Amino acid sequence: MRERETSLFFCLALSRATQIERGRERATLRGRGGCPSCDAKYRPKHTHAPAANARNTPPPQNKTIQENGPYTLAKNLTLLDNPSGWDAAPAHLVYVDQPIGTGFSYSDDPRDRVFSERLVADDMLDFFQAFYAARPELSERPTYVTGESYAGHYAPAVAERLWRAAHLGEGDVAVRLAGVAIGNGLTVPGVQFGAYADFALQEGLVSKRVSAE
Repeated sequence: MRERETSLFFCLALSRATQIERGRERATLRGRGGCPSCDAKYRPKHTHAPAANARNTPPPQNKTIQENGPYTLAKNLTLLDNPSGWDAAPAHLVYVDQPIGTGFSYSDDPRDRVFSERLVADDMLDFFQAFYAARPELSERPTYVTGESYAGHYAPAVAERLWRAAHLGEGDVAVRLAGVAIGNGLTVPGVQFGAYADFALQEGLVSKRVSAE
């Protein structure tokens, strides 16, 4: 738990499904450093949620609307429902700009900069505690941690921290972790980067000589 006030920005999209009583939360973490989760998803109502308490701020502007959020952008710049959005399933979506210092998540104190998965996981535990305290009607639903690319580092660390906190009885709210999903995850670069040459050779993109080099 941080002793100074920090703000984690999130976007919440409630499920469009009718059988919402079976719904679940999916927290999505964006990939490479400096690329926030909400930035590539959608532009609904926005809220800031500090790690310890919630407050409202003026709505900022996101630069893209795409991927698995509830909306997509037409050529005439009007919003359309995204039929492939994850909120079309019986699931609520929570996109979180993390770590602190990326996207719209911030702290005025440079000591709050995050340099490890452990700090990311601790901050996300604080976030979930604050989020479910503010939205108790959602707190009993199973929670899935999802992410892509560099979230191959974040997602496992966050999921492990949520699981450990629940089993140790940390905090006022037990997050009901139900699963983890990672797309194209950068988890062990030393192994994964080495496989690129093998894949390129297998697909005929390079010669054996180039692959060996």
